[in-house]
Amino acid sequence: TFGQSLPKPRIVIVGEPTNMTVVDAHKGGYRFRTEVTGKDAHSSKPQLGVGAIRIAAELISELGRIEAREKAARLNPRFDPPYATLQMTRIEGGTATNIVPVSCRLDFDVRAIPGVDIAAIDRRIRDFAANKCLPEMRKVAPEAAIDIAVANQHNPAAEPAQFLDQRRMARAIEHADDDFVGANALGLGHGLDVFGGRFGEIDDPLGIAGADRQLVHIGSGGV
Repeated sequence: TFGQSLPKPRIVIVGEPTNMTVVDAHKGGYRFRTEVTGKDAHSSKPQLGVGAIRIAAELISELGRIEAREKAARLNPRFDPPYATLQMTRIEGGTATNIVPVSCRLDFDVRAIPGVDIAAIDRRIRDFAANKCLPEMRKVAPEAAIDIAVANQHNPAAEPAQFLDQRRMARAIEHADDDFVGANALGLGHGLDVFGGRFGEIDDPLGIAGADRQLVHIGSGGV
């Protein structure tokens, strides 16, 4: 671990989609995995079952309300978009068209600007599941469950005064000046907390358009 068995570096430069500009702030990224367990039944007798997909849809609606609240409560113009976002990124469920689905998996992603209380978002969705969804589900199926887990997380960072050394080095590499220092709407996926959150970012010329590709090549002229 850096700072324990290994020396703690003063500066970390991370490749992220920033169009080869210096970035000294980034959103946090949090990925949640939700498993809804209901009760199967024939679709002609839905009252005998608990449709997991329908419950997942209620959770999705609540996530939309949470995002709307965050958008109204807190903006940071350094980011694009300038607010925290919540996106449903994957959903799987169902067995057949004539069966009330017993299970559904929902993955969602939170990209938080600095100042957003992720713990509060976590509590709100768990409270909604426990107090709004589960009581009705368990009237039919006592074994019904909603399991929500954090798959991974990295915190936002945007305090430029703390990163003076990093910014100087990044600018020296890029020959940039203060006018080109920006903020990254992506949350970093490289575990920068082990470095104490001290970072600078320089990236490939493709920017976010290339972020979902498995390989991005940067020639010697891009370094």
